[in-house]
Amino acid sequence: MGRQALRRLVFPIAFTVFLIPVPGTMLDALLLPLKQLVSAIVDSGLHALGYPIARTGVVLMIGRYDLLIADACSGLNSMIALSGLGLIYTYVVRRPSRPHTVLLLLSVLPVAFIANVIRVVTLLLVTYYFGDAAGRTFHASAAWLEIVLAFGGFLAMDHLLGWKSTPRKEAQ
Repeated sequence: MGRQALRRLVFPIAFTVFLIPVPGTMLDALLLPLKQLVSAIVDSGLHALGYPIARTGVVLMIGRYDLLIADACSGLNSMIALSGLGLIYTYVVRRPSRPHTVLLLLSVLPVAFIANVIRVVTLLLVTYYFGDAAGRTFHASAAWLEIVLAFGGFLAMDHLLGWKSTPRKEAQ
C-alpha cells in the first residue's frame, strides 16, 4: 500500500506510545529535575510576592507549613496526559496549516508545566491561608484544577496560533 497507508497509520502508531509504561529508571531521571524546577519556580515567585517561603531541595516551607513536592507533583503525569489529548485534538481538528499543528503540539509540554506550577502555588496558598486541613482537602481536587488550566491553556494556544496564522483581509 506504500506511503498512503503509512500516512494513515502515523496517528495510531504515534498514539500507541502513550500505552507503553515508562520504566522506573527513566522516571527517576525525569522526576527529580522536574520537582526541583517546580519547587524553585514556586519559591522564587512567592518570595517575589513577599510571602514567607523557603526551599530545601524539593521541600517548600511557607509560614509554619512544610510541603514536599512529591513525584506526583512534578507535573510529569499531566504532561503525558495532555500530550495524548493534544495529539488526539490535532488529529480530530486537522488544522490546514502544518506549522500551526506543529507549534500547537510543541506548546503542550510548557502549557502542562505552567498549569502544574499554578496548581502547586494554589495548594501552598490554600494551606498558608486556611491551614493544613484545607490544604489536604484542596489537594484531593487540585488535579482537576490542573487539567482544566492545562487544557484551557492548550485551547487558548490553538486560538492564538490560529489568529496569528490567519491572513488579514485588507479593507476595501
